[in-house]
Formats: sequence, structure tokens, C-alpha cells
Amino acid sequence: FFGYIFLIIIIAFSIVGVAKTFEDDLLNYFPEAEYIFELMNEQLEYVAEATKNIIIIIQDLINSY
Repeated sequence: FFGYIFLIIIIAFSIVGVAKTFEDDLLNYFPEAEYIFELMNEQLEYVAEATKNIIIIIQDLINSY
């Protein structure tokens, strides 16, 4: 079960990475997809901030012992 969850997360990050790589080309062919890319940029900022917070919490837990 957890293997499938992990695989889905990896596939999702891969799709987002490919979409971000070819963002300009995709917007040339599909200009209506600009809203999707704006939403994706916003969500990626939230994910990056949450990841930084988790790393800080783990570092604090390690340093407290």
C-alpha cells in the first residue's frame, strides 16, 4: 500500500517537473492553461514552505537531544 502511495507521489512530481520545464511551449499552444500554471506555482510555494518547516522541526528534535 505504501509503495503505491510513494509511487504516485513520485509520478506526480515528475509530471509537475515536465510541465514546469515546458511551461512556455505549452502556453504557446494552450494559452487557456495559464490559470493551471499559476495555480501550480502557488501550490509549489506551499509545498516548499511545508518541506522547509518539516526539516526545521526535525533538526530541532535532533538538536534537543
